[in-house]
Amino acid sequence: MKQDIAKKEKEMEELYSELQRERLKIDKERDIILSKKKAFSDMLQEEYEMATAILRKQERDTSIEWQALNQYIESYDVLAEEASSEELKNLDLKDEKVLETFSKQRRRLEWEIEDSYCRLRDSK
Repeated sequence: MKQDIAKKEKEMEELYSELQRERLKIDKERDIILSKKKAFSDMLQEEYEMATAILRKQERDTSIEWQALNQYIESYDVLAEEASSEELKNLDLKDEKVLETFSKQRRRLEWEIEDSYCRLRDSK
């Protein structure tokens, strides 16, 4: 009985370790998404600055070009925001599933450990 309890407690420790590993992977994925989003935003800003430098040097009316540039930058910014938001939402769902699975397994192990303690106590 005591060996069974020790085995279940070891399994519980492994379960917590697995939860930490899974959540760490999710956090790394989240960091990658956010850094890609920032890099894309930085690239858009550079593109915008280059285009504005060119437009400012023009001696003719460039209002149409300014309007097109602003629409271009805004549309790509919106697309990037939507894509990263969707990926972050998927990661949140993945994290919820990991926690849900962990909770179910933890409860099962807690019941099994409690049952083993009861049987051990009853056998004495």
